[in-house]
Amino acid sequence: MSMCGYYHWVGADIQLNRSYNNLLNKLGTKAAKNKLINAQRAWLAFRDATCKYESDGMSSGTGESVLYNGCLATVTEERNLKLMEYLKCEDTGCPGTGFE
Repeated sequence: MSMCGYYHWVGADIQLNRSYNNLLNKLGTKAAKNKLINAQRAWLAFRDATCKYESDGMSSGTGESVLYNGCLATVTEERNLKLMEYLKCEDTGCPGTGFE
């Protein structure tokens, strides 16, 4: 189960990186790119802290990695959906479309 969860997370992470890089390339200004980079770094810290917290109930047990990897997959999939939403946005008020 641990390995399945790990592979699920790896697949989600590959998709997330694809969406992130596509969005980064879509942004037209250095300021917008820096804001996305900062947001992604903050999200990574959030993801790691959240999944450590969620798997703490099985700390040092055999189920800890199952919970941790499952959390990583779920939170990563949620972030990927948000990045894909940003990618599809065409309005003038979309994130990354402001002025420097």
